[in-house]
Amino acid sequence: MLVWEVIMLLQNPNYLFIPLIIFFVKIGEISFETLRITFISRNFKIYASIIYFVEVLIWLGCFGYTINHIKSNPLCAVAYALGGAIGTYLGLYLGNLKQSHNKDKEK
Repeated sequence: MLVWEVIMLLQNPNYLFIPLIIFFVKIGEISFETLRITFISRNFKIYASIIYFVEVLIWLGCFGYTINHIKSNPLCAVAYALGGAIGTYLGLYLGNLKQSHNKDKEK
């Protein structure tokens, strides 16, 4: 019976679409967080504050959407966590890429 229920759920287009939205929004949110930390380290207080405002709005929407759909679609929780992990990796990668680019300019 469980296999049949999973097959029926996978036939619903929203079953995979909603977690994909959560996944990509979470990656964007974490990227904003990385950008904000970069601005803080460079003492750009106004930009960091504006980005934090946008970041919190994105977080509230994404987290609320995840919580609202978690019972009917457990993949939302996986998408939220995976989006956070990949967003962290991407943010660190882009931060290191920017630092290496700046070091090349100094040479």
